[in-house]
Amino acid sequence: MWTQLLQAKQRLWRPQLGLFWLVVVFNALSSGMAWALHLADPQGALRWMLAFFALSNAAVGWWLTWRLWCWPVDDGLPTSSRPS
Repeated sequence: MWTQLLQAKQRLWRPQLGLFWLVVVFNALSSGMAWALHLADPQGALRWMLAFFALSNAAVGWWLTWRLWCWPVDDGLPTSSRPS
C-alpha cells in the first residue's frame, strides 16, 4: 500500500515539468473563481460567465492532471538533472 502511495506521489509531484505547473495554475484559477462566486454573489450573466470559466478551468486542470499521471516517470528530465 505504501509503495502505491509513493508511486502516485512520484507520478504527480514533478515540479521540474512545465505540465505540473500548468496543473497548479489551472486548479488555483478554478478555486479562485469559485471562491469569488461564493463571496461576491454576482447576478445574471456575470454569474453564468464566472461559473462557466471556473468549470472550464477545473475540466482543463483535471485533463492536465491525467496527462501528468500518464507521463512516464523517467521521461521529461535531462540526464544531468536526474537525482542519483
